[in-house]
Amino acid sequence: MTLIGIEKLQRFQRKHTIAKEYIEDWHKSIESGSWENPDGLRNRFSSIRLLGKGVTVFKVLHNEFRLITRIYFERGVVFICWVGTHSEYNRINARKVCDS
Repeated sequence: MTLIGIEKLQRFQRKHTIAKEYIEDWHKSIESGSWENPDGLRNRFSSIRLLGKGVTVFKVLHNEFRLITRIYFERGVVFICWVGTHSEYNRINARKVCDS
């Protein structure tokens, strides 16, 4: 899959070094993956939350952080919309964060 928005992950990793290893593993898994639908993705990432229209929430480090993407399965593209702490996540509209 093609990953767009890597700079958001890089900024996040610099600020939250505790999550660096997970983010690097996630990044490698996404780029080496080839999922045709959400079910295939769920087989790899069992704790994802699907919000509709390709918007997917990944729990990072046992839910300490959250990562929101929009996935275009038919194109093989994952767009990183937002990444932050769980408390920051609680203050945003996860369904709309990919719209901006």
